[in-house]
Amino acid sequence: MITETLKTLSDATRLRILNLLSHGEMCVCELEYLLGIKQSNLSKHLGILERNHFILRNRKNKFVYCQINYEFLDQCHFAEEILSLLKSEEPFSSDEMNYQTYLNSSLTYDCLPILLLEERLKEKRG
Repeated sequence: MITETLKTLSDATRLRILNLLSHGEMCVCELEYLLGIKQSNLSKHLGILERNHFILRNRKNKFVYCQINYEFLDQCHFAEEILSLLKSEEPFSSDEMNYQTYLNSSLTYDCLPILLLEERLKEKRG
């Protein structure tokens, strides 16, 4: 268990995901938007986090939501300690600022897929 836990925590993207989820349950589209990564890449990391018991996922209508599995973290104190130290370092502190900006905006998770599609179209057009 310790080896798999350390492997899971060895990736910066997975740590960034966990850092954002420390604020509470989030839709996958919110994570994709805030992290600025493609959905396929995010799904891969979410799968690893879920298989290793760090997160719980559930579907509500057409959206998938993720949250930290605190029951697991309570059993794995060193992982909890690592996650508590992240907020002051880059890129985690930038993620925190992006999250606060998002909270203060008028964006909602149901409009984020449209914004993400628009960004992808802009990228393709160059």
